[in-house]
Amino acid sequence: MAHPVGVRGIEESIKKNVLKIGRILTPLGFKLDDYQPHINGERKLKSLSKLVLVGTDVNGRKVIIKTSNKASEKKRILAERKIGQELKKLTKATRGLLIPEEILFTKRGGFSFFITQYIEQPKVFVAHSLKEQIKMIKRGLEDYEKLDLKTSKKILGKKSLACPIVREENYKCELNKQIKLINSNYRDNKLKQTLEAAKDIFNKNSHLIPRFSHYLVHEDFCPHNFRVNNKKIYTLDHTAINFGNKYLARARFLNYMVIHNPTLEQKLVRDLERNSTPDEARCLQLFRIYKTVFLIMYYVKTSQKTSGKLLKLTKLRINFWHNFLTKLIQDKTLTKAELADYIQQRDSLRSGEEKNRQREFAIA
Repeated sequence: MAHPVGVRGIEESIKKNVLKIGRILTPLGFKLDDYQPHINGERKLKSLSKLVLVGTDVNGRKVIIKTSNKASEKKRILAERKIGQELKKLTKATRGLLIPEEILFTKRGGFSFFITQYIEQPKVFVAHSLKEQIKMIKRGLEDYEKLDLKTSKKILGKKSLACPIVREENYKCELNKQIKLINSNYRDNKLKQTLEAAKDIFNKNSHLIPRFSHYLVHEDFCPHNFRVNNKKIYTLDHTAINFGNKYLARARFLNYMVIHNPTLEQKLVRDLERNSTPDEARCLQLFRIYKTVFLIMYYVKTSQKTSGKLLKLTKLRINFWHNFLTKLIQDKTLTKAELADYIQQRDSLRSGEEKNRQREFAIA
């Protein structure tokens, strides 16, 4: 999949590949849906190397199709499959984790295809009551955390696992890489100073990381990457799963809820403060900083591919998360006015296509 310049070029490239993939899938008994939420709106910017498509099988059952003809992404697809196979075995042993069933893995026409069960979601996570959200998210996180590295090796009966192991030095190295990329591609002296302060806090307290590590974690644990069915969470995107620090998944989820459900975010933070040690609370802060820097880096990279309203929106997001990072460092929270102002500006800049796509997982 070539990387054309500009949104129009991206759209044309995706369209050609979807038509080609549709022709490959037909003899295998699969048909692509007309509407594809994972390659529409802002998501299309992430669809050059790998496509996530929705379709149906010969029996009319909905499926998710992940595919690519790029070598690096084909490796990631294979890795996700292997991780999923291990998770399935762990699920049988613990009766906790829920993941979609594999339907088909194959290679055709230069593409790798990984097809899995589509998990129906009668209503999105944030449409449930606050009490239900708290219950589901606590159970979802605990189901992961009860599977540490030692326990998982024992259940699977092998020393080497498909899930990678992430240690203190890996987090520090990744944070440095992210900050370097931001500073190289986005000229903002205030942001540069904030990032230095963030790195300083992270490095001074990184000795806490090993104490809460070697747990099974999903690095992108938020409603984009799980589906709710019968008040149970099914996790997706298994390439984001590894054995690392348990507060990373919590940090990602809390940062997401800053915008999508600040009441839930504050309730979970207060619960943690009441029921944990100062070191645990500090470790959570470290990883909220870590995941916020990642978001800023992501939007800086996105800004290189966008123009017009989407570029304005991307810069707005960089400024918002910069402000949030500053608050984290100072142990403060965003005001209601700051959050409301951001959401109003964001919504005014979002395309109709993106607003429609968001209903799939984020809008109650």
